[in-house]
Amino acid sequence: MVKRKTRKKTPKKKVKVEKEDDEVTYIRLENPLPLRRDILETAIDSAEILQDWENYKNLRVKKIEVYKKLVFVMQKIEKEVSILKKNLPKKSNVKGLEKEHIVKEKKVIKQEPGETEKKEFNTELDREISGIRSKLDNLKL
Repeated sequence: MVKRKTRKKTPKKKVKVEKEDDEVTYIRLENPLPLRRDILETAIDSAEILQDWENYKNLRVKKIEVYKKLVFVMQKIEKEVSILKKNLPKKSNVKGLEKEHIVKEKKVIKQEPGETEKKEFNTELDREISGIRSKLDNLKL
């Protein structure tokens, strides 16, 4: 067998990372209120976008759960229908068995899905948005 040549391992050099001190620079603005107002409005928009994103993620998770339940129920229904088809007689000679079935309509109260879900998921973001809006109201141009 041919013996492989091995390289000598050289020790790795340690690199020191020096932390630079963050310097703070203050600038005097002649008219700071419109600038502060713009910054606060941007903060509100950002918080609302985050809130909408959280709502989207939660709705997507709920959709997947409902879809899994639907698949499970549909499989159960298919099994029951196949069992029913096996147990039904092939031909019936009795003519008077057919009856009309009356289906009663049920009244369904419609609720907007957004109202309850928004209250549950975004209490922290709502507090932040209301705090920013109160700061914005205090500026009063």
